[in-house]
Amino acid sequence: MTYTTLVYLSRKQGMTPEAFRDYYSFSHLQLIRELTGPAFPRLHRQHYIQRTNTNDNPASNNAPNDQPIDAKDYAATMPSANQGRDTTSRNATTPANVLLGTQADFDYDCIATLEFDSVDGFKAFFEAIKKPGNWEKVIADEENFLDRSKTLTAVLGDVVELRPL
Repeated sequence: MTYTTLVYLSRKQGMTPEAFRDYYSFSHLQLIRELTGPAFPRLHRQHYIQRTNTNDNPASNNAPNDQPIDAKDYAATMPSANQGRDTTSRNATTPANVLLGTQADFDYDCIATLEFDSVDGFKAFFEAIKKPGNWEKVIADEENFLDRSKTLTAVLGDVVELRPL
């Protein structure tokens, strides 16, 4: 049975969503691979919150032009829905494309899942990270792109999937 953790990550103040994604995906995770070797998760999946940069021209946004549904149309189906029109100080110029909820509900930037073959696989990964010298490297690197005070992690339980017939 696999062992999977869920991690919510938020970029540091002043960093763009694109710079955060690039640093995390191509720099930080390479460091983690080097430090953990074969204990690296069997799957590390990243899901980024879709944001619109209100300071840039539309071509530079990470939001697709072919939105399947307007958020206000979706939210109108929910009786007391806040349609995400509020802002947060962290994402004042990069609001999330919220269908239901508030901007504050989506103030993080990435949801990552780390899947291991077993709890022992996770323990090996964590032990490799905690080795003297490794932990300090991880913390120093995270200071380059993360607001560590907002990081949240939990272990996932059962997974239920439904696929088309």
